[in-house]
Amino acid sequence: MTTFDDRKQAFEEKFAHDEELRFKASVKAAKLLGEWASQQIGLSKDAYVNELVNMVTSGKDEDELLDKVHKDAVNKGKQLSKDALAEKFSSLQNQAREHVTNR
Repeated sequence: MTTFDDRKQAFEEKFAHDEELRFKASVKAAKLLGEWASQQIGLSKDAYVNELVNMVTSGKDEDELLDKVHKDAVNKGKQLSKDALAEKFSSLQNQAREHVTNR
């Protein structure tokens, strides 16, 4: 192998590793959001966590997660603003990234 091929392979491996960490952090953040939101809304923790994690694993993005949580809160008569929800989720994402990278 040439030096260029070695560098290319190393770059591809790093990219794959970084993508795996991003995915794990997204799943962890969805789990943390589900645990927190289920308490706020009054839903079954395990079922709600699974629902949000399934959304992430099926390719849903952050906005779709937050929309779902907000809609569920409104349906249960809970006052949970989108801004407060986004702020909480941002904090949980930071926790999740830290957890995944420190493993």
